[in-house]
Amino acid sequence: TDLVENVTTGYFYIAELPFAPAQPVVLENTRTASGFTLSWEAPPESGGIPLTGYRVYRVTPAPQIMLYNGEGRPQVVSFEVTGLTGGIEYEFAVTALNGAGESG
Repeated sequence: TDLVENVTTGYFYIAELPFAPAQPVVLENTRTASGFTLSWEAPPESGGIPLTGYRVYRVTPAPQIMLYNGEGRPQVVSFEVTGLTGGIEYEFAVTALNGAGESG
């Protein structure tokens, strides 16, 4: 026959956003005059698929900015923060990433 096979394979999975990691902590003995190293643990739930990385944000002082985009590097669970000014209070947050998106 002159029928030509035309097949497309698609994959479907159900995944949710990962839980957020616990609040990051400053690693001991990493403080400098203008920074320190933050560390965090993987979240308790990855959303049903593997984590693909983490992002680190400086939340305050405003505006919020992303300091580190670790997409594709899920094994990295620390980040050296630099460029801080003494006398200013800073707040940081870490989010987890998977194929469904970013934790809140």
